[in-house]
Amino acid sequence: MLLGGVVAEEGRPGCCKFWPGHQAEAQTLMPVMARVRRRFGLKRLCRVADRGMISADTIEQLGEQKLKYILGARLRRHKEVRDLVLDCPGR
Repeated sequence: MLLGGVVAEEGRPGCCKFWPGHQAEAQTLMPVMARVRRRFGLKRLCRVADRGMISADTIEQLGEQKLKYILGARLRRHKEVRDLVLDCPGR
């Protein structure tokens, strides 16, 4: 089971949705984001997801649509991510 939630900038919850688990995020993520933008009339949106939502296709689609995102990753497994995070002051 997957749970998605929309939270306003000030932390106020907007809505939530449940989906069956084990679905490819490329087929669920982008349509859901489009519906959320239309439903709430959002001009800005930041997608936050855990490491299970990371795929090259999803990252490419987010970039093409100029959507902001934060994706979690395991530092021990991804040297590029580890080096980038550990090099950031104030991490």
